[in-house]
Amino acid sequence: MTMNGASIIVSTYNRANLLKQVLNALLRQQTKYKYEIIVVNDNSKDNTKEVLKQYSEGLIGLTGC
Repeated sequence: MTMNGASIIVSTYNRANLLKQVLNALLRQQTKYKYEIIVVNDNSKDNTKEVLKQYSEGLIGLTGC
């Protein structure tokens, strides 16, 4: 990351329902600092990939879905 701010790393495995809540909460944050959210999906067998795809429009760097 080349900007001043923070990287937030979210690791997930078969927690699609909680992942959506976590991402929504992070995206609602109001701060004067820039931040990036990195989601690491450990080969989930549930619909985690589909949840991540819902957030992919307008985002940069979504890979592995």
